[in-house]
Amino acid sequence: MQCVNLMTESAVSTLPMVSVVIPAKNEEANIQRTLDALCDQDYPQHCYEIIVVDNLSEDRTADIALQNPRVTLLESSGTIASVRNTGIEAAIGSVLAFIDADCIAPRHWLKRSVEHLMDDSAIGIVSSVLMLENQEGAPWVERYWIANHRYRFSREIVNVRTISSYCFCLRKEVLQEAGKFNPKLVTCEDSELGYRVTALGWKIVADKSIDVIHLENAKTLSQFFIRQLWQGRSNFENIRGRKFDFAELGSLAAPVVFSLSIVGSIVFAFAGYPLLMLAMLISILSVPAFIAYRKSPIKSMKDFFCFLIIWSTYLIARSMAILISIERKRR
Repeated sequence: MQCVNLMTESAVSTLPMVSVVIPAKNEEANIQRTLDALCDQDYPQHCYEIIVVDNLSEDRTADIALQNPRVTLLESSGTIASVRNTGIEAAIGSVLAFIDADCIAPRHWLKRSVEHLMDDSAIGIVSSVLMLENQEGAPWVERYWIANHRYRFSREIVNVRTISSYCFCLRKEVLQEAGKFNPKLVTCEDSELGYRVTALGWKIVADKSIDVIHLENAKTLSQFFIRQLWQGRSNFENIRGRKFDFAELGSLAAPVVFSLSIVGSIVFAFAGYPLLMLAMLISILSVPAFIAYRKSPIKSMKDFFCFLIIWSTYLIARSMAILISIERKRR
């Protein structure tokens, strides 16, 4: 669907209709700020709709959404993928935009994303980059994890293999070709869709100028551990039923190698093989150290040790996620 935007008295530009879908569960603390940012987009107001899909919230999330006259409120249940799919089915736009209910999009989000889609017909998805709301006041875990995320985007526009679902736009025809989110996946539903999209030949780009504030980042190491333990639930399940992308190999193999090294060190310790136990302990440290060296912005020894702690925590949580399932009250 398209809408007509009167840019000037002498020029008429046809813009695509955009449907913004917000999955929400128990987000009363954040959703007002998310909606305020969306209602202030630098995109013609009549050219986008806002759909909030409430996932059986137990707080005032739905009430807050209903207070906004621009919002269409729907109700769904199940996985985050199922909730997003409910919004997709109701959307009227030829472009679909997804943002989490604890994210604040910049004013140019929709305009900038649509420009990419209109300028290059091969682009199927336009993603964004996370930023901190308060760089100076953020806890060290949050600062280092977001810095690690942003480090991947050395240029303003980067081609990527998959997506993170907190904030992105895509052509509706992409979903018609690739299929919707996999409702069986508790987590990793975003990356799983992204890999299906790239397998079909569509380009996915991340625009560093689209800085999105995520309000509910992990603030402490324990919160980070629990977040990764939950997010790792579908880490292996998400490769079923689609073409495997070798870009995923590292994220799948690293937690396995890390956990096997821990098990090996314990076995060799009890078996009385101290040298083998020492070799396993070196392996345990070498995996997060290698990841930190390759993927993190290290400028000092302090940075190295902070990233070493974060990546070790990540690997422990992702390893345990293979055996342990936990639930989240949000999303």
